[in-house]
Amino acid sequence: MTDITVIGLGAMGSALAKALLKANFNVTIWNRTDEKAEPLVSMGARLAVNFAQALAASPKVIFCLPSYDATAQLLTTEVDPDLLTDRTFIQLSTASPKEAADAESWFSEQNASFLAGAILCWPGNIGTESGKIVIAGNQVTFEECREALISLAGGLRYLG
Repeated sequence: MTDITVIGLGAMGSALAKALLKANFNVTIWNRTDEKAEPLVSMGARLAVNFAQALAASPKVIFCLPSYDATAQLLTTEVDPDLLTDRTFIQLSTASPKEAADAESWFSEQNASFLAGAILCWPGNIGTESGKIVIAGNQVTFEECREALISLAGGLRYLG
């Protein structure tokens, strides 16, 4: 089992995975296209062969997809709901407060933990002191994820 999984390997998702690898986390990655994964695999990331395997690989999962809808579609069509139980999901996609609240309720119904976040910097700032990420959600869940999250952005801020 790895420490954390990153789903979505666009410019920002790749930057998140690189920062976690540089901070010595064991990272599993998944993207719809494997080509984006190759540089991260050469750095030590483990490539999941499918979305379900990516979820099963780690107790914490970061989503860096274009929208909450993209995340919801994957979660409701491509996995056994038992894979969600007792995992922590960190959504780092732009959303409205209602979307974040609805997602938190949905994950709670699945017996999973959830944090909603927003990245307030460029991919080049991820993993540096100038990186900025804000996170909202349950404080205990945040504290359990703090070490990984602070490796992503020196300017990490918990909003409650």
